[in-house]
Parts: sequence; C-alpha cells; structure tokens
Amino acid sequence: MRKCAQLFKQRGMVRGRTSAVFGGLLLLLISFTSFLDRAVSANPVGSPTSSAVDSAPPRVYAVGIELRELDYEDACKPLAEAEWQFVHDPSDPYAAKQWKEAANNFARYRREESKITAEQLNGTISAESTWGYKLDVIEHPGDAALSDSDYNKLVTLVAANRALKATTRYNDGARNLTRQEVEALLAHNGKEGEKLKAWTFWHQQYAAQLKDYSSVLQLAQKAALENG
Repeated sequence: MRKCAQLFKQRGMVRGRTSAVFGGLLLLLISFTSFLDRAVSANPVGSPTSSAVDSAPPRVYAVGIELRELDYEDACKPLAEAEWQFVHDPSDPYAAKQWKEAANNFARYRREESKITAEQLNGTISAESTWGYKLDVIEHPGDAALSDSDYNKLVTLVAANRALKATTRYNDGARNLTRQEVEALLAHNGKEGEKLKAWTFWHQQYAAQLKDYSSVLQLAQKAALENG
C-alpha cells in the first residue's frame, strides 16, 4: 500500500486539495493507503492500544491481509496514471473518460474485495487489534460501496465539476482570470463593485451544477448506509 501512495506523491498528486463535489475521489484512495500504513507503524489518536496491537492473529490471517494490501497496490496503479493525465487537463474529454473508467474499475475491485474479505476473515481477528483495525478499513470501502450505476453518477459529477473549474474564465476588462485569480481578486481587491461583479459571474457559471448538490448528498447517504 505504501508504494501506491508514493506513486501519487512522486507525481505531484498530493497537494492538500479536495474536490468541491465529494472531497476528492483520489484523496480518498490516498487517505486509505496512509490509514493502513499508520495502523501498523503507529498508534494515532483513536487507534487500538499497544496491548491490543501486540495481540496478533494467526499467521494465515495476517498473510491474507498482507496479500490484499499488495493487490490494492497493483489495482490502484491504473487509476493513479489516469488521474495524473486528468488533473493536467480536466477539459480533455478523453482524459476524463479514461479517469472515470479507471475510477469505476477500482471501486468495483474495492467493493468485491470488501465482500471477499468479510466472508473469509470476519470473526477471525480481534476487532481491538491492529489487524482488526486494518480489516475493518478493507471491509468498509467508503463511497466504493455504492452500486456501479451510483458510483458512475458520482465520478461523472466530479469530472464535470473539474472540467468547469479548469475552463471557466472571468474577464475583468483587461484579461481572462482563472478561478485562483478570481479568488485573489475577491480576497484582496478593495473595490466592492468589482468584487460583486466577479462573484456574480462565477456564481452564474456554477449555477447549473447546484441542482446536482442534492444528488451528491443522496449518494453520500447511500454510501454511509452501505458502510454500516
């Protein structure tokens, strides 16, 4: 799992950003890999106590979890590569298509692994141990627990939002401003009229996506229910 997270980091994937739509699908993957690593290497706040960590399961079950971690590493690589292309040009329809396919495939893999792991290892490892901690993460795959159709709706919304962010420009009379430049204008420009004009324009560009907000909330609720 650690190699998978490093693949993202080496390519500049981790920049502390989150998706405006659903917290960033790929940041979920990065947090997942980091989460598993921390479960073994340390005891962060809320993690099992050291006495529980020392209570290791039979080796056969531990190996089962370790092998799944290696499988996750292999499965995440196509998504990492597609994400790398997509973040560099979110307006490219082909890059968006490749990213959505990779995201759907990885979610399908995580969902299947969750079921298999629950069937094979559930009840074999103490929930209070570090291994139980890791097992719980695998068994609860987050938004990947959604059905194929629902997850595809989610990534489609994310792709559309990213494309809009990448292509929208505000003309202030002298030049076309990006989203970051408009944010700087709103934060530092002292002229209320110019701020209102820029904010109104930007709001109008995103108005079409406001109707999708309720859909995202419904998908989030479904995912929460699926994860128990």
